[in-house]
Amino acid sequence: MPSVNHAPNCNSSPLESALHQFKQHLGAMGKSPTVHQKRHIELEEGLISNLAQVEQRLEEYEGWVRQATASELREEGHNSKRLGRNLRAAGRAKPDDRCDAHAIVSGKHKYSRLLRITLSMRQIGVDEADNGCWLPRSWSKDRNHWALSHAVPHSRIHRKSYYRWLEIELPMRLTSNQLREKLRTIGRLLQQNKSEIPSWVREWEE
Repeated sequence: MPSVNHAPNCNSSPLESALHQFKQHLGAMGKSPTVHQKRHIELEEGLISNLAQVEQRLEEYEGWVRQATASELREEGHNSKRLGRNLRAAGRAKPDDRCDAHAIVSGKHKYSRLLRITLSMRQIGVDEADNGCWLPRSWSKDRNHWALSHAVPHSRIHRKSYYRWLEIELPMRLTSNQLREKLRTIGRLLQQNKSEIPSWVREWEE
């Protein structure tokens, strides 16, 4: 198990590097990890030993996405555990157990159908890491979250205005690479609750 004080070496996995960044973040805040945070970090570090299996499942999922028909991709249901595994395999560790794996374009929400068509046209799966980010679960319980202090709460994000904003940000004319980059940018905006998110979208603040 990696030491809290050791920087990851050049052979470290993306997940190991992400966990090291979490620990550095706590140190920069002048805090020692709480018992709860230490336990969570230990659990995430335990996943490192299974990372080969996680990466294999990611490869299998991405292989399915590449071969799936547009219809199959449109009808694909979101699986939070699968998205979480894919985020970890991409080096984006779960901050703690008060965070959820958020699919930026939802797999089944009634307002996301046009967006699912856009993703399917570019062979992007709902549970690919590019379509996901970690968000704190609750506005009331997780505001000022230690790792995502300004993030949008997951419990209040799936509103009509949010999907309308995504339709504007993710037009069908984008190439696959452009669409992936846009999704990653939106994920960062949600985690930081940046002013680039229009005021009419911010129903979670009401």
